[in-house]
Amino acid sequence: LPPTGGYAPMSWARVPARRIPLWPFVSLWVASNIFGYFYHTSEKRHYWQNEMETDESRSCIEPV
Repeated sequence: LPPTGGYAPMSWARVPARRIPLWPFVSLWVASNIFGYFYHTSEKRHYWQNEMETDESRSCIEPV
């Protein structure tokens, strides 16, 4: 049986979801792209330096 005086009223109001701010994700994405660009260019430069050195060593040893 219900308690005397009835049950307490129930809240039927909609509780909106908490919004997650977008700026941390965007700033992390921008920072990672900037880092990736400079890392890629430095690695590409290092790769071509090694490639040039290998090519020069091959051409130097070719007469042998």
